[in-house]
Amino acid sequence: MSKHAGPRQKKVPTCPPTPQRVKAAEARRKAFDRVGPTLHERVVLTRRGKDVAAVIPLDDLARLEELENASDVRAARKARKEKGAVRLGTIKARLGMR
Repeated sequence: MSKHAGPRQKKVPTCPPTPQRVKAAEARRKAFDRVGPTLHERVVLTRRGKDVAAVIPLDDLARLEELENASDVRAARKARKEKGAVRLGTIKARLGMR
């Protein structure tokens, strides 16, 4: 009998679970009760049946901020390559700042 376990299986990426929906008024009344579950799951607050806000785990927030920062860096690099760019020193001189 062979000890070979067979080909390695690839990990299949999973989608995040569907967020829980909570009425905004209920969230206000039970704010502290809502904090515990949000440590590991996403909660969408609704008002009159419409999504109005989301409470997300801190890990998700950190990832969103990383993505936003990376996007800002790409936009800044692109802007620096555009024609007609004016250096900060030139702008300060025009405004009488030093």
